[in-house]
Amino acid sequence: MDVGIFNRGRFIFWCWLLAPVLLIGAVQGAVFLYSRSTAETLAHRRTSLQVIPELRDKAAAVDGLLKHFAFDRNGATPTVEVLSSWINDCTQRHGVSLNLLVFQPPKVEPGDTVPAVKVEMECEGGWVPLLSWLNEMRRPENLLVLDGAVVRLTQSSPTVVYGVKLLFRFYAFPAVDSPGRTAP
Repeated sequence: MDVGIFNRGRFIFWCWLLAPVLLIGAVQGAVFLYSRSTAETLAHRRTSLQVIPELRDKAAAVDGLLKHFAFDRNGATPTVEVLSSWINDCTQRHGVSLNLLVFQPPKVEPGDTVPAVKVEMECEGGWVPLLSWLNEMRRPENLLVLDGAVVRLTQSSPTVVYGVKLLFRFYAFPAVDSPGRTAP
């Protein structure tokens, strides 16, 4: 290399000294910015990957809930026997007398997207057993809607007995043979 090129002037001399330093600094700054954006992307992906097992668990829970719908996935008739036995067990457990239990064919109600089994019930019992029975029936995992209720005093002496007429729409209910869940 010709050293005489540096003798041409101060400006050229300083350019030859500073240009490599500035070029190295620019490349290093670009690499730093790229590595920071890559680190952020990797952190985001790592966070997303950590959430996947939780999402799988939630999807499995939703799938388990959907397996308990009153209809099987092929569109077959509802498992009315399971629902009937569950309602009978529930009424016996709370000391409520079940007088009438009528299942209506499943259909999609206006405003709904899922078919429901309509159940009409007439029961008798004391006030506290009726309320505890109704609370058990209306648990969140049962997915039911109470469309109507009529309460009347049936007997006042020697004990107070109330008669209740209820109309439910069942979307899902606990199945006896379901894994992880037991019939109430």
